[in-house]
Amino acid sequence: MNARGLFNTHLGLSISIGLLVTVMAGAASAAPYTLEQKNFIGLGETAVMIRSEMQTVYSSTADALPFTGTFNASGWTLNITGSFAGQPVSYTATGVYNAGTQTTNYTGGGTVGSDTWAGDGFTSFFDVFTEIDLETHFKTTDTVKDTGGAKKGVPDRIDQTAKTWKTEGNERVGTGLYYKSVDGVIVEGPFMQTIRAPIGDGRASITIDDAFLTAAVSGGTVSGQLIPEPSGVALLLLAAAHLTRFKRTPRRAAGR
Repeated sequence: MNARGLFNTHLGLSISIGLLVTVMAGAASAAPYTLEQKNFIGLGETAVMIRSEMQTVYSSTADALPFTGTFNASGWTLNITGSFAGQPVSYTATGVYNAGTQTTNYTGGGTVGSDTWAGDGFTSFFDVFTEIDLETHFKTTDTVKDTGGAKKGVPDRIDQTAKTWKTEGNERVGTGLYYKSVDGVIVEGPFMQTIRAPIGDGRASITIDDAFLTAAVSGGTVSGQLIPEPSGVALLLLAAAHLTRFKRTPRRAAGR
């Protein structure tokens, strides 16, 4: 092979290697989420959907429900406390990751006042290497019974299509649609859901139509509050203000 042919061969090889490095660099920028990040997603989504389920079974309230949790590559734990419409809340759940199905399944339960709650659900994951990073599916279900054992309902939440995830700055952002159903029958929806999770430590938030999660994430632990969606809080406070004003307005005497 002459010098020109050898040069062209090396040039072609260099271009091929350069293209391969570029492709590999692009794939690296869309690296899969860690199991810790995935299990935090499942933990947060479960927490906010349980709050939403409570608002289906009981009346809406502006009460904040504190919660704490832990998450790692194996799964997560969740503990919800506080008071909902004057009733003490105690709800715990545990999620366990299954590498074979790329799904974290959870079971949980507790009490709201004298009612017992028993729940289960899942979050499944599928890594994507295109303009999106990840797709997820979820479902939460709870069976609620009163002190006599009579069933008060089976509220659940399930997505319509896969939630899609992108990396924006120092956040993982997921969006998608979900339905509300009772005893397996869809009663409302679809509604938009948005999750903002930090890469590493930081603040997280989840917004759905009737509930909102805000939390601090640090070293595999999370603590925060579950409240009504902010605009819903404003409406509840406005209604309460009008009711108070109505009660305080003196009635005019007859004939005046």
